[in-house]
Amino acid sequence: MASASKQPQAPVPAIGTPTANIPIVQIKFPDTFNGDRTVFKSFMQDCYVYMVHYQTAFDNDDKKIVFMLSLITGGTARAWKENWLEKKITTKNLGTFDEFKEALTKTFTQIDEGGHARAWLKSTRQKKGRLNEYINDFQIQAGRSGIDSEKALEEYFMEGIQPDILKDVFRLGTLPEDMQEWYTQTSRIELQQIRLQEIENRRKGTTSSNHGHYGYNNNSGRTRDPNAMDVDRLSTEDVERYKKENRCFNCHETGHISRFCRNKNKRRAESKPQDNWRNRNDNKFQDNKKNRFKNNTIRKILAAIDEEEEEDNEEQKPKDNRKEDKKVEEKEGKEQDFQ
Repeated sequence: MASASKQPQAPVPAIGTPTANIPIVQIKFPDTFNGDRTVFKSFMQDCYVYMVHYQTAFDNDDKKIVFMLSLITGGTARAWKENWLEKKITTKNLGTFDEFKEALTKTFTQIDEGGHARAWLKSTRQKKGRLNEYINDFQIQAGRSGIDSEKALEEYFMEGIQPDILKDVFRLGTLPEDMQEWYTQTSRIELQQIRLQEIENRRKGTTSSNHGHYGYNNNSGRTRDPNAMDVDRLSTEDVERYKKENRCFNCHETGHISRFCRNKNKRRAESKPQDNWRNRNDNKFQDNKKNRFKNNTIRKILAAIDEEEEEDNEEQKPKDNRKEDKKVEEKEGKEQDFQ
């Protein structure tokens, strides 16, 4: 009778094996844990969700404990695992899963979790274009901080988001009433800003580095230096051939390399002058050189004139002295006649 009343059990499907009636939901495999207290809570939650989803594979405490031990791979957590296992191997009993969780939680629970969360809310700022990541982290830290006041969380959130997003929120006139509305409204504003930036970039013929590529060439406005070598115009095969043939990249002749090319100056002379700062400076230098030559010439002429005038003055002095002596002699002669 007992055997007749016993119902046959349905076969348990293997993990990840699809069946005709049961839809398969893929659950992310938990990340490994190395003793970082800031991610310990997330590690425990991921393990719990995974084991609940595949509960047929974790139907006793030993399987649950072994599964979580397999994820503890490095850092201080590995040292804790080795110490814990050494004691259990001696007794040949892993104990209950609740005892394991209690020992693990007691060791790696973040000290003053609320204080760390409040410090994060106060100091962390949103990175440009990554508002959704900031909102996700903000919600986690807000839950850990123990802050119940919506107004206090709003102040932290307003200080953390990008200033241009906050300005657009205030331009709307009416501020969001709760945190969920803050999350929704700021996310919408950031999407609008990204869309506007993409439109402006298309008008300017540029692309946004963060949001898509539209095939524009940002280097289209650059002009090539006519004096530059033609290496960039050659293919890879041509470059290798030039090297083997000892051919110049400048004049394309054999027997020398571009560094010792004699046609370099000739090519520069034949090239058209470019309207750039170097040519303008060269022109200024040539003008200044001409002016200095002209000024030096004028100075030499003036100096020559001064020398000629001095010579004339020297020649004129003896003539004047002879005239004065003659006048003196004539005067003395007259006085002698009078006597």
